Amino acid sequence: PVTFGIRPERVLVHPDAAPGTHPARLTGREPMGADTLLWLDLSGHRLSARVPPEIGPDLHDTVHIDFDPAGISLFDPTSGKRL
Repeated sequence: PVTFGIRPERVLVHPDAAPGTHPARLTGREPMGADTLLWLDLSGHRLSARVPPEIGPDLHDTVHIDFDPAGISLFDPTSGKRL
């Protein structure tokens, strides 16, 4: 087992399903001026995505996400050390 880590700017949000995307439910939205932080539920796992302010799904909508592979980090779940 490993712990998956990714920064919000490396989570890619798509309005429609596409090959390689995963459905996630929008649970919160935090406007931050130049961008917006979306809070998502992905199969019971909470994560955030940083998007431009004009991306506008409604709360509880389903969006489709994938990840920039360059931004993925894996950690040992016991020690917390990056692998």
